[in-house]
Amino acid sequence: MDLLNTNLSGRIRNTHLPKTKTIMVLAEALVNSIQAIDELKNPENGKITISIIREESPLFEDENLSITGFEISDNGVGFNEENFNSFLTLDSDYKKDKGCHGMGRLLWLKVFEDIQIRSNFEKESTTTKRSFKFSIAGITDLKEEIVNEEVKTIITLNYIKEKYTKTFPNDISSLAKLLLQHCIWFFLREGGAPQIEIIDTKEGSNISLNTLFDELMLSKSKPIQITVKDISFEITHVKINANVENNHNIVLCAANRVVEKIPLKGKVPGLYGSISERGDEVYLQTFVSSKYLDEHVLAERDEFDLDEENLFDEVSKKEIVEAIINTINDFLKEVLETNIEKGKERINAFVGNKAPRYKSLLKKLPNEDQIIDPNISDKELDIHLHKELAKIEEQVIEDGHKLQETDLSQNLTEEKVNQYKELLNKYLTSASELKQSDLASYVSHRRVILDLLSKALQINEEGKYEKESIIHNLIMPMKKESDEVDTDINNLWLINERLAFHNYLSSDKPLKEMPVFTSSDKRRPDILSLNVYDEPLLVSDKSTLPIGTITIVELKRPMRDDMTIEENPIRQTLEYLKEIRRGECKTKTGRPILGTEDLPGFIYIVADLTPSLKEQCIDEDLTETFDKMGYFGYKKNLKTYIEVISFDQLYQGALERNKAFFDKLGLPNY
Repeated sequence: MDLLNTNLSGRIRNTHLPKTKTIMVLAEALVNSIQAIDELKNPENGKITISIIREESPLFEDENLSITGFEISDNGVGFNEENFNSFLTLDSDYKKDKGCHGMGRLLWLKVFEDIQIRSNFEKESTTTKRSFKFSIAGITDLKEEIVNEEVKTIITLNYIKEKYTKTFPNDISSLAKLLLQHCIWFFLREGGAPQIEIIDTKEGSNISLNTLFDELMLSKSKPIQITVKDISFEITHVKINANVENNHNIVLCAANRVVEKIPLKGKVPGLYGSISERGDEVYLQTFVSSKYLDEHVLAERDEFDLDEENLFDEVSKKEIVEAIINTINDFLKEVLETNIEKGKERINAFVGNKAPRYKSLLKKLPNEDQIIDPNISDKELDIHLHKELAKIEEQVIEDGHKLQETDLSQNLTEEKVNQYKELLNKYLTSASELKQSDLASYVSHRRVILDLLSKALQINEEGKYEKESIIHNLIMPMKKESDEVDTDINNLWLINERLAFHNYLSSDKPLKEMPVFTSSDKRRPDILSLNVYDEPLLVSDKSTLPIGTITIVELKRPMRDDMTIEENPIRQTLEYLKEIRRGECKTKTGRPILGTEDLPGFIYIVADLTPSLKEQCIDEDLTETFDKMGYFGYKKNLKTYIEVISFDQLYQGALERNKAFFDKLGLPNY
């Protein structure tokens, strides 16, 4: 018997339901039951039970069976004449005052294959039972009879369509939390919600939404009335346990249902992460209700038709949110003030202990840019402060151009001179502070590199020492030449500050590929540097150049103890030097350098002083340093200075050379 005079199939097809919101289908059925109980003379005795229907599996009793449907029962007024006629009429106005659009039953048809309703309701001092099936075909198998049974309505929604089978959670706990989130406004309202229980018979478990609400809601404010353009909104601030909600949100409601959540992240200064409430971690949910929202919710009840910005005379979402945030600032005043202060302390501690290059920035940083999450990582904070420093640097450049563009040649007045002086003083002060910041950044970088070197020298989780390539890349990236790597990237200062001055630098590249030497040798020095005395930084364009120096660095794995005559790193580097001297030495542009065969050599061996390496040092007639952390010597016939540096000496020596700078900036020097 089809009592619905409409193209129901087309209506269902045009009804929108995102897969992420299929819980709304069950939630709408629950809301219908709550409203049915609200119509009772004694609603305080109302009770709703949601029974989970799972697939049958005769093979394995312990198998995790999928949910196929739900049975919702309540002791509300039931499908009496008024409610049944409303059910038969699409877009009925019967519950318009409750914000109902009559979409719930259409969503049932969109998701479930089998829908059955059995309802006992009071009629003329008797109890009438009305039952029927509901499908795309409309209402079928309608039956009515007088019964001697209690008033009760059971709605069965079974056989979830394949498209939606994976969109419902398969465990009772997750299902309960989602239902509570969607219908939480009924629990917050005056009088609360009826008793609602979810039962999973096959899993042998049940959950009371009322108990869950009491456990998860830590506290709430009294309802607050605000007006935006003469439109009234009711605000209730609720602190909910982090087990059910892990974000701070503004929750826009319509007809006592949650419609839209607006995350508060970045909108309320000082509101970060969870809030501690009586030992529990909670998140703020600010619930907003209004007749205006009821009137502007879409039929599917998943969003509002509100203007984002104030384009017309109507209230925009932006205006509503701004007014709500003002109430949040008042409600969480103490929490926000504490977090803001902690954020400033976090910045000061970071700058003072780890990033002194930003000290000059702190005096110029606007107050709003000092409001940061106290738990922000060093990386995120560094990026934040760097962006702010870049803004100031941009302003300094702009001020510099203004100074250059200032014309003092005409109409020179005292006022104009004073304005120029003021602009000049501002520029010089800012420029000076930035230079100090650059120097601080340079020194801080050295502290970080020393920390990385210290870690690279330690035994790793596998009980082994790191490969020499780790340390090699730290000092100078491998497979690179000087013009491929910025000066700030190589850290040759760890070995000797003088190595920063070079015309050509090569790292782990074959001799035959180096443009400054003529050689067919395939061997690869770890690090090789050419320095010409009169042009230490840039390659000269003179036709011939005076004599320079060649520096070779050889690195060995920490604690390597297999140095033999054949594997002697000292002999190895001397052979490199001889090969270079045999060939023609030239600039990168191909111009010859005089006296190639007599180029002075500097050799640095960086390795732990294991017994085998000490033996090679003695055989090469090198002298042990006073601190017993290295060896040195001069090969007169080869015009070569040799220094064997232990890793401990490398670290300690670099630390001592920079100690004064670290002390000046308040950086650790251990």
